[in-house]
Amino acid sequence: GNRASIEEFKGPATKIVDAQGGSVLPGFIEAHMHLFGGAAELDNLYLAGVHGFDALRDAIQDFAAKRPDARLLIGAGVDYAILPEPVTRHDL
Repeated sequence: GNRASIEEFKGPATKIVDAQGGSVLPGFIEAHMHLFGGAAELDNLYLAGVHGFDALRDAIQDFAAKRPDARLLIGAGVDYAILPEPVTRHDL
């Protein structure tokens, strides 16, 4: 609604947020789970908090060293900003 219609709901404990022209939305909660996927990822390389080429290389090498017979290594939880620049064929 417009400002006047919304202000009718204002009370003594109302907190006013000035979004300076932006939108204010309620929090959204994702409340479902994927039990199989979560369980399957328990043995994956968890990459949250890993940033940069050196840290990524070290994490992969440490993970691989503990699984010498693994035919496939899978990483999960990676931050999209893990690397400061695009990966090239030379990096790989």
